[in-house]
Amino acid sequence: MEEEMKYTLIGFVLLMLSPLLSVPYIIYGIWHRKKGAYFLFSLLLGLMAYLSVPSEDLYRHYYLFSYFAVRPVSSVSWIDISLNGVIPYLYWVMAHTGIPYGLVRLVELTVGFWLLCLVFDWMTDHTGRDFSKGEVFARFAILFLFFDFMYTTMGVKFGFALCTYIYSLHMILNKGRKTEGILWFVLTCCWHSSFIFTGLLVYAIYRFKPSRKTALWICGLLAIAAPLVIGMAGEALLGRRFEFYFSGRSDVASYGAMTTAGLLLYILPKLTVIPFAILLLRHYNAEQKWCRIALGWLILAIAMISNAVTFYRFWWAFMATGVIMFLELERLVTFPKRTIGTLIVCGCLFTALNALTYHSEVMHSPYYKAFAPAPVILSQDYDKQWVYSHIKHNGRIRK
Repeated sequence: MEEEMKYTLIGFVLLMLSPLLSVPYIIYGIWHRKKGAYFLFSLLLGLMAYLSVPSEDLYRHYYLFSYFAVRPVSSVSWIDISLNGVIPYLYWVMAHTGIPYGLVRLVELTVGFWLLCLVFDWMTDHTGRDFSKGEVFARFAILFLFFDFMYTTMGVKFGFALCTYIYSLHMILNKGRKTEGILWFVLTCCWHSSFIFTGLLVYAIYRFKPSRKTALWICGLLAIAAPLVIGMAGEALLGRRFEFYFSGRSDVASYGAMTTAGLLLYILPKLTVIPFAILLLRHYNAEQKWCRIALGWLILAIAMISNAVTFYRFWWAFMATGVIMFLELERLVTFPKRTIGTLIVCGCLFTALNALTYHSEVMHSPYYKAFAPAPVILSQDYDKQWVYSHIKHNGRIRK
């Protein structure tokens, strides 16, 4: 324990002096399975997120933050709450206490990835196998490479909610601490209300314990029923989100509204996740808890494939739970090195394609500043004038 504390303290000091220059020391700690290394790596991601340019959904939330900064708390409307949960109140408190908006993404990325690391560490410790340092590091690489850093940063809500959702399942399914797990799930739903419906639907599939054949039937039925339910009661169930994601006027959910390049960059990253689907269907075991959770998200993703937004998010949730499912399956299956290598290569492709998708954000974000001390990084933030002059109202960066 003393050695662990010493490593973490030295690592934290190095990270404060220069986040990027501390990377070798952090990687060394991850290789040697230092618990503190996971938090240091998560904090590094948080600092990089802090430096990221506020575009896409991040711009919309920055605008919301600026709006509440000059208004009383009573200005938070029911529409704001229905669309963004507790976030408007958080923004109001931050803005009126002088806390910069960038702190939101710093905390989200740090806490979110650290929670995934806690689940990862528990899973690798409970496979019943004696992994070498290199084998654990390879699996950590899979976890990180399939972590959607850019979308978690730019999307604000769903990525962080997905992290807390997985942690809530970890507390319930792995540790048997239901009260804590339910509290984490409540936080998830407060951050992104879609989990009220999808999380409970996946849990229903989990409780049902479907076989592979039954899962195919469920998938087919949902593919038919979901559009009908959304068409008849979608506006009542989803409120304003129905107009954004399911009405005929919605461009964000339509494949036809994408350019050829945009469609390719939408599809290609998702193809890299197919190995998890193959592993699930080939080694599916109804007695394995995470197999059933991953299956639930796979069913939802396929059932809603006609809608670009819902398919993206459900496939993302399948990817995130698929990594945990893979670690769970290692209790039963000894995967060859070729399988591990394939997942790492696919993870590299996923990360590279996402960087290409968000190339404007990557090019305009001053990540080079991460060589400077962390206090210097945190002493600066994007000011309102810069944001409004460099970001279009639709969240896209001006050329």
